[in-house]
Amino acid sequence: MYNERLYVDEWKLPDKFRKDWIEALKSDKYEQTQGALCEISDARSSYCALGVACKVLGYADEDLDGVLGFSSEDMWNEIPMNLKDRDELCGIIVQMNDDECFDFNKIAGWIEQATHSDE
Repeated sequence: MYNERLYVDEWKLPDKFRKDWIEALKSDKYEQTQGALCEISDARSSYCALGVACKVLGYADEDLDGVLGFSSEDMWNEIPMNLKDRDELCGIIVQMNDDECFDFNKIAGWIEQATHSDE
């Protein structure tokens, strides 16, 4: 289990992306899922916290459906580099979303604490 007190302003994210991602997680606009960036079922989509980050960056549901994580493919160029690192920020968010089943509001609060703007 992660320890939220260990991470304060640990990672830098692009300012607009950081704000938009946190706002999207808190918005109740996205239904939450575990295990994939997005799951499309019965014409409805649900997302993990990283899937919401992808939506903020403009990725289509069809590109995210069933995808387990970021690869080195060119399609992920918009994702901030430190968010792609499975051993760091990405890994903690996956653990919070998939293993601990924390809701998006709790994850958003942690992202606010653990990250800071690049500006």
